Amino acid sequence: QAATNSFAINTPGADCPWTASTTNSWITIVAPTSGTGSGTITYQVAANPVAIARTGTIQADGQTFTVTQDAAPCVYALTPTHQSFTANAATGSVSVTTLVGCNWTATTTNSWLTILSASTNNGNGTVSYALAENLLLTERVGFIAVADQTLVVTQAAVICTYSLTPTNRAHGSGSETGLVSIATSVNCPWDAGADLARRCRS
Repeated sequence: QAATNSFAINTPGADCPWTASTTNSWITIVAPTSGTGSGTITYQVAANPVAIARTGTIQADGQTFTVTQDAAPCVYALTPTHQSFTANAATGSVSVTTLVGCNWTATTTNSWLTILSASTNNGNGTVSYALAENLLLTERVGFIAVADQTLVVTQAAVICTYSLTPTNRAHGSGSETGLVSIATSVNCPWDAGADLARRCRS
């Protein structure tokens, strides 16, 4: 955080001159920058914008005063925090926003979600992932954890579609046996009742 502090400078005599300076842009000498005799130098430090501790110095009459500043705390954000998909296999991505020096990893415990790549694990980045096809008749929800944040991934249930092969067949007047094949997704129910033709669509 930004802060103001001071330190004392002592000289052998009241008429001994001195100057104070710094080459660190994040340190500002408030007052005084010069004087004679013993005194107090006040300085300010700007807020640290990264999650890495830093060290600077103030030079006063050939003496060095060292200033250290803690790293900024790591705060993470995901954009978006929720994504929805159809039942088809698909890929998605989520943006990670944080400070330089903040490390993170992306993980999931859902077998149907796969982490493809994370462009970085330090600072801002992007996590790419893939979803397997949902063959279930119910919607499913999975999670990808990035640092202390969670992306919620929702995948719709399979939409059952049906097709017959062949769709028509001519028979003679006598007794015959016919065969028709029905194609649909795994787990999709069907029956050969009188309403089959009405429900089947290509």
